[in-house]
This record gives sequence, structure tokens and C-alpha cells, in this order.
Amino acid sequence: MTGSVVFLLLLGAATLAAVLAIAWALVMLRQPRALVQDGYWREAAVAAERLGQSWLRILPSVREEAGYARAACLHLEGKLEDSLVASRLLREGALLEGANLVMLGRDPERAVERLTVACASPRALPEDHLFLALARHAAGVAGAETTFASVAADRPETAPSPRIYEPAFRYLRALFLLKTGRAEEAAADLAAASASPVTTIYVERARALLAAPSSSSALDEADARSSLTGQVIEEPPRRE
Repeated sequence: MTGSVVFLLLLGAATLAAVLAIAWALVMLRQPRALVQDGYWREAAVAAERLGQSWLRILPSVREEAGYARAACLHLEGKLEDSLVASRLLREGALLEGANLVMLGRDPERAVERLTVACASPRALPEDHLFLALARHAAGVAGAETTFASVAADRPETAPSPRIYEPAFRYLRALFLLKTGRAEEAAADLAAASASPVTTIYVERARALLAAPSSSSALDEADARSSLTGQVIEEPPRRE
């Protein structure tokens, strides 16, 4: 076998190895966020940890992606304090930081600041604006009702991750209605949120509000539960 043939074989093997490495890297990079969006955030947390420990961690964007997925998983599971800490380490953690502060019932002025930044993005989702409305209401600043009114009563069908964020949208909308004295209007949204087959902190809190004996006690319950740092969350459905 001539030297040129050997060289070509080695070159082909190296090229194939490079292609496989790139394909593997792309799968690893996309997996955590994809799992979160599909509602499998426990699996996403494991995938994010693996991503953060892989050789890809030498890339800043990979470290950011792994950190964001981890912070999102902690938030959805109700581990708000841990998620808050993790979100503050992110370059683009404004939304998660603000959302954690709203759900914790803490530092509404800071929540308004961070959520205003997040909602200025063209990628902002309807539930992001509901978070901002709640933060403005809690901070006692102008614009809470206007922000709420700017969000349609139904989440667009084209909005991403409906398994996770449709119930969140419903819960946040109901919570604003409750806090502004419109318990009857909130009932349908609470029922929709609580019926989700994927249990997140939003679904847990919606169920707790529905279980309260009256709208006034429901509002008290919402305020009381907002101080919780974590809850026991049911295991989400597994893939068949």
C-alpha cells in the first residue's frame, strides 16, 4: 500500500471522527433545553450536568447553556432559592431571576428591573409579561394593569413548550386576577393550570389555590406559599 493511499485513509478516518464528534456535540448541546421544553426537566437536569462536565465546557456558550438548563429545572421543581442563585451566575439570567423573585414574593423592585429587561427581548413570551405585571403590582408601581391587559387571555398556539408553560401562563394570569380582586375570573385559569399532567411549581400552586375554601383565603394562600423555597413535586410522565 503506497504512502499516498495510507495518507488518504488516515485523512478519511480523521474526517469521519471529526464529523461524529461535531454531531455528538450538537446533540449534547441541544438536549437539556429540548428536554425542559418537553416537560422532562429531571432528565434535563442530568443532561445539563453531563454537558457541563464534558469537554464542551471549554466553550463559554456551553457553560451558559448548561447553567441555564440547570437553573430552569430548579425553578420548575420549586427549588426557588437554588434557582435564584444559579440564575444570577448567568449572562442572560434576567428572566429566571425575576421569575424566582416573583414566586418567592421577594424584592419586587429588583424583579421589576430584571423582568423589564427580559420583556424587552423580541423572544419574550406571554408568561414573561405576566410575571412583569405581577412584579409591578407587588412593587406598587404604575403599569401593572396595563402590562396585564397587553397579554391576550389565551396563550398563542404557536408559543413554544406548551406542556410546561401553558399551565404556567394560566397560573400567573389567575394569580394576577386574584391579587386584583377578580376571583371569579381567575377560576377557569386555575382549573386549567391544575389539570396539567406535568406537575411543576405552577401546577402545585394552582391546585393549592383551588383547594382553598374561598377566594379571599385563596389569595392569602397564594401570598403564604410565595415564601416557600421548595416543594415536593411529582415525577413527570416518562417517555414510553
